[in-house]
Amino acid sequence: MPVSLNCYNQASLTIALQGGDMPAEKILIVEDDQTTASVLQLYLGNMGYDIVNIATTGRDAIEMAKSHQPDLVLMDIYLGKGLNGVDAAEIISKHYHTPIIFVTSY
Repeated sequence: MPVSLNCYNQASLTIALQGGDMPAEKILIVEDDQTTASVLQLYLGNMGYDIVNIATTGRDAIEMAKSHQPDLVLMDIYLGKGLNGVDAAEIISKHYHTPIIFVTSY
């Protein structure tokens, strides 16, 4: 059952639930709250997605997007000190064309 989402860079992304021999969609989680990141990782992993890593800062998110080339980034907006999620998302979208969904508690 595919799910369509509107993403940060205005592209449309379809995520299909995994089945058979299809490789899992690669997701990078960017979240500075360890509990929230762990819950996202658990739920998405149980749904068959491959969580390539968890970044806790904007700079780490950019480096991990470069090295892991995820299919999707789940990005928190507020990441504490340093680069925020919106700025990191702009850089990732511009350089790596990776769809980004903002996930925040605010």
